[in-house]
Amino acid sequence: MLRHVIAPSSGWTKASHTVVRDRRINSNAKILILYVQGLPDSATSRPLGELALKLDMKGRPYQQAKKQLVEHGYVHEWRGQREDGLWATDQLFTNTPLTRAEARAVWTRLEQDAGALSGCAVSDGR
Repeated sequence: MLRHVIAPSSGWTKASHTVVRDRRINSNAKILILYVQGLPDSATSRPLGELALKLDMKGRPYQQAKKQLVEHGYVHEWRGQREDGLWATDQLFTNTPLTRAEARAVWTRLEQDAGALSGCAVSDGR
């Protein structure tokens, strides 16, 4: 018999049914979503690959997880050349799938209000 228990008041991350029940993404991708979702605001400016290394997720497992997250709308990336000539990748990581247009609208809104960036898992990808 399954029983519900009361979740602890701290030290846990709530997972949405959208993520848990999504059969299109593997367990590594789900773990990555939950890990990033549970990070403090101060740690969300790191590239996704660096965050995955904290989970010992590297090589092919990381590549597959990221590919699935990109394909199904959880991760969106934009590459561009900065004023100093270096290339940078901006990453938007969401815990719910977004279309490319929805992600661009969110990113544009976040760029306009730099204070809002502290509440999202956003990385400059460098």
